[in-house]
Amino acid sequence: MRALLIGTVLLICAGNLPAAGGGTPHPLVASLALLQDTSSDADSLLKQAYDLKTQGKRDEARTLFEKIMRDYPKTSAGVEARWMVAYYLLNDKQFDDAQRLFQQVASDALAKPDIAAEALLQTGFVYISRYWAEANAPGEQRFKLLEQAESRLLQIARSLSNRSDDIGRTAAAYALLGAAESCSYRGFAASAERYHRQILAMKDGVHPAVLAQAWYGLGANLWRQSRYAEALEAFEAVKQLGAAGEGIVLRSLALGNALPERARLWQAAIWAQLGYAERSVAALEEGLRRPERLAGAKNAALLAQAQKSLQGMRRWVERIKEREKRLAEVKRLAQQLEQNTSSTVLPVSQTGH
Repeated sequence: MRALLIGTVLLICAGNLPAAGGGTPHPLVASLALLQDTSSDADSLLKQAYDLKTQGKRDEARTLFEKIMRDYPKTSAGVEARWMVAYYLLNDKQFDDAQRLFQQVASDALAKPDIAAEALLQTGFVYISRYWAEANAPGEQRFKLLEQAESRLLQIARSLSNRSDDIGRTAAAYALLGAAESCSYRGFAASAERYHRQILAMKDGVHPAVLAQAWYGLGANLWRQSRYAEALEAFEAVKQLGAAGEGIVLRSLALGNALPERARLWQAAIWAQLGYAERSVAALEEGLRRPERLAGAKNAALLAQAQKSLQGMRRWVERIKEREKRLAEVKRLAQQLEQNTSSTVLPVSQTGH
């Protein structure tokens, strides 16, 4: 708006100035193009880039995002385009470049609050992404990546700890989720548990999907510590959150991949571990009631294993019932023997008198 007002004033003033060279626009008029507000042009191009992405034209969209980032660096749209380019770099495993752009976006005053918060988180989560990408790297090197992830994400969580707005609190909690995840991968279940409990203690202002993920992670880490009763309660909390525990967090972070169903399957595993076959079967049946919720490549192996486990647990229940039936027959035999034994001591005459 300020650029437009300046342009208007210059145009009025230039109207009283003669053209140089008998028709060449005055320099003040020529300079107007540099002073025009270009944010609307950038916004229009940004929408086009998103439309291309939605249509599956990934390369064309990327090219346009890169153009917007390059041509409109001092606009909100330009910063958002830089954020999208960072994701392209992340997907292409160009981790250093992606982290650099995410940090630029997080530090830019023109970035929208949710985008800035998400970009800040990615400066920590990039270490976890690299951990998964470098599966063949030496174990010590991968371990170091997880240590870096925990350190950076804790730093982010602390930097956001004084925020009272929903975006700030949700981002802080999400950072703690990442710290807990980095601990879980290293086998530090107790440390992961501590971070999950910190999230649940925050509660107010934190997105329900982050809370559901915290309960879910807490349950898994309690299981790893053989604290089965507490784990059952944690997974029950996931079920209670239901659909509220799923959704997009901040701008584009998706959480809650069939968490209620997964929580039920976890409970089934715990009941089986404790020897409660029928409760395990009931939990499995409940978790598989809507198999479409577990459809897709990410859950294919889980769905297949859950279905296989259900068949196995049903056979176990049948064997238990058969065993109980046989035991009942043996008990009835014992009762009959007791009756017969007690009757044998009665003084019965053998002469018929």
